Amino acid sequence: MGVSDAPKFQVGNEDILFVQNNGSQFIPLVGIMHGRFHVRTNENGHQIVTSSEDEPVKNVAHLGKISSAPSPEEPDLSAADFKTAVKNKLQR
Repeated sequence: MGVSDAPKFQVGNEDILFVQNNGSQFIPLVGIMHGRFHVRTNENGHQIVTSSEDEPVKNVAHLGKISSAPSPEEPDLSAADFKTAVKNKLQR
């Protein structure tokens, strides 16, 4: 059974997931698609994190908020940089 707006996962893909109420919700991803970030290889061969819309994540300042797009001058975040930035944001 599939749910129309539920994310589809494939073996071999790498994602970073934000999960809440796991085991008690049908789709435990925060904001359904907004709780999923993809780890992709860019045109330079570097792994970067992208949003559910496949846009490179440049910073975590906008996560959890409705805001404008980040500045294009900012570098794309790697998975390690993304995780560190989220941990730092949570500690503040």
